[in-house]
Amino acid sequence: MRYDDANGGDERGMDELEPHFLIDVIGHIYEAAADPDHWEEVVSLLERAYPHTRVTLFAHEKGHPLQTLSVSKNFNADDLKAYAHHHIKTSPYVPRGYQIPIGVATRSESMISDEELKKTEHYNEYVKPRGLGHYATGMVIERGPNRMVALSLADHKNDADRRERQFKLIETIGPHLMRAFRLRRAFAAQKATADAAKAALDRWAHAALVLNADGSIVAINQAAELLLRRSDGLRLGRDGQLRCADDARTRMLNDAIRKCAGISSGVQQNIGEVDGVVLPRPSGAAPLRAMVWPLPFLGATATAEYGSASVLMVIFNPDQIQRTPVGWLAQQYGLTPSEQRLTEAIINGVPLSEAAEQLGIRESTARTRLKIIQTKTDCHRQVDLVRLALSLPALRQDDEMLTQRSAGEASRAEDRNQRGAGNKGNGDDREHRQRAGALEQRQQGERNERGYDAVDGPGGGADHGANLRRKSFSRVDTHDNDVDRAQHLEEETGGHQGKRRIARGKR
Repeated sequence: MRYDDANGGDERGMDELEPHFLIDVIGHIYEAAADPDHWEEVVSLLERAYPHTRVTLFAHEKGHPLQTLSVSKNFNADDLKAYAHHHIKTSPYVPRGYQIPIGVATRSESMISDEELKKTEHYNEYVKPRGLGHYATGMVIERGPNRMVALSLADHKNDADRRERQFKLIETIGPHLMRAFRLRRAFAAQKATADAAKAALDRWAHAALVLNADGSIVAINQAAELLLRRSDGLRLGRDGQLRCADDARTRMLNDAIRKCAGISSGVQQNIGEVDGVVLPRPSGAAPLRAMVWPLPFLGATATAEYGSASVLMVIFNPDQIQRTPVGWLAQQYGLTPSEQRLTEAIINGVPLSEAAEQLGIRESTARTRLKIIQTKTDCHRQVDLVRLALSLPALRQDDEMLTQRSAGEASRAEDRNQRGAGNKGNGDDREHRQRAGALEQRQQGERNERGYDAVDGPGGGADHGANLRRKSFSRVDTHDNDVDRAQHLEEETGGHQGKRRIARGKR
């Protein structure tokens, strides 16, 4: 059998079992593992070696041909359609294909004899009326529950020499076909994982980038792409490196990335905390804040592919504050609605003084409330609170309704209570301040008597974290309602004062 013009192929003076042809076929097989479009070329090469042979590479799943892997030559479109819609159910080859060994070249008559085949509905209503050759040689390449992939070459005549060569060809390329399908599964799994990770990253409201040790971008979400296109505070240089508004900030950012890379690779230890980097914006808008985390879990594969280590960078833009779903934090650590609102502001990069102004409370009250939050969450610094909250990062606006219902209910309830108190509006501001101050003073006295100085006392905060952990959090919970009442009165007072300032301004 010559692979030449006499058999409908090109004039090459070689047969289908010669190394040059086999290398060509096997090369396309491995290319098809990464790009399924190459299966068409594999089938075309086999058909050129055996003109007029019906060559098929089919995947069957749950009794139906799988459209994503259905390649054939010399198979009429109407015949294919009829097979897919009905005659696959009557085929004796499909159920018997689940019984023969995988990766073994097989002749059709070893699955069902001619005499038995010609008695079947499949032969009499499909094969014979359509003039389809049924003398086939093939191989089951892959098989699983309700799934099978097979290659088949079918002729009209039972030509012993031709079929023997087909058998040897399939035996030769069979192992490569099986390896290619194993690679295909691995590539598909990796792609699915990468696609899922990219989709999840794109749902973040905050800009996020994964970087290697020298600051080159490995992955980026949509928010970060938009931020870099604006080139306001952070941009991408011609060399592919991140650039800030000035060289000093660029060096600070690069130093933070290198520190994280050292932590990730395990090369450096005890280098201290890596905090955020403030990024001024030439436009005059509020500065961005970049926070970086090491990603040691990427392992040696990422090290070999992308550099010595990888780093996650999240950019907070105070001008585009998103409502972060912190309901899970409130439920996990027993945060009150007012504490939850302050937490949300803090993790969105709002300075404490601005957060106090937004919430209508004094900065001292906000500081007290923050210390309570840090005590409950065991976060000694604001950056630790941010990192804890970003274990469930802010999502884009179009996803908020799906993620905030439980957290929003408690917040809306307290908002309604505050609006009701604010509508009364006829009380004396001085009386409100006195009541709030007296209640806070009484609560502080009780806490001092009970040894609870971690919030307001001079030795409080992170320095007393170890001591507080030995005490029950029930003491904090006991006073939550009273503290919130005092804070509520103070917020109400702030609301009245704001209205009066507005009124004086109008006058």
